[in-house]
Amino acid sequence: MELQTLAQANFSRVVGDLYNSRSNYDEEPETWHPTVAKALVDRVSIRPDHFVLDVATGTGLVARHIAPRLFSGGKVIAIDNSSTMLRQLEAKINEANIENVVVECKDAHALKFEPETFDLIFCCEALQILKNSPQLLVSWRKWLRPGGTVGFTAYSKDSASLPIYAKAYEDVTHKKAPPNMFEGLGSEEKCIQALSDAGFVDIAVKTEHTFHRTNPNAAPTDHDFLRFAFLGHSDIEALSSEQIKSIDSAAKMAFNERTSSVGYFERMKRFYVTGHANEVINSSQMSSN
Repeated sequence: MELQTLAQANFSRVVGDLYNSRSNYDEEPETWHPTVAKALVDRVSIRPDHFVLDVATGTGLVARHIAPRLFSGGKVIAIDNSSTMLRQLEAKINEANIENVVVECKDAHALKFEPETFDLIFCCEALQILKNSPQLLVSWRKWLRPGGTVGFTAYSKDSASLPIYAKAYEDVTHKKAPPNMFEGLGSEEKCIQALSDAGFVDIAVKTEHTFHRTNPNAAPTDHDFLRFAFLGHSDIEALSSEQIKSIDSAAKMAFNERTSSVGYFERMKRFYVTGHANEVINSSQMSSN
């Protein structure tokens, strides 16, 4: 199998394994995901009759926050390809007697909808690990009604200690590290440009700086972790077991140097991004997907 094909296949497996192994996602220690989902939704105006698409819904943190605001036919289509996450979502909406969330197990890249179907499209904490995000944004623009809104979160390229792993990679391999998982939308300017290129207008970005206590040495920096952190890049796939061990050692040394008596705090620079589809889609835009 070609190295790049193998790398992408392993990346898809790693992402699936990661989310399918998390059976208590909303209550994980030190989790920030519920707070981020609420903050993203609160940046968007929601009407009771809105038709909403929640891409990579996970346990439905966005969907469940929107659902109580909808009536008069309003509905959320909640999409994810992790069966473990969707089981948690279904249990939570059943417990809360929420009836206006439709749960579907699908891959984000396999979705097909008619143009101008939705009023709102959300993707919280996931767009940066979805392949070909520019094309996804083009599709979402097509599916939004005029005046509709897209909302997503992203992180700066130097968030989550990723520079430490990149430096460890470079020290071991003597090669420039491949782009990390946050690189593509890793700045306010890149988020704005991505939405502009997809045809969105009235783009807004709110930036938030936070610190999260974590234990980076709780698990080794293994091959699968590096595959995830660098989006299944072929250079990561080509690493030998000895190189991976050396990268793990170098990263641990860097973390130990940065750990105080109260622990290690990871810096996160988070973007809440919104854009609008204010213009009627022309035929050339519709043919782009």
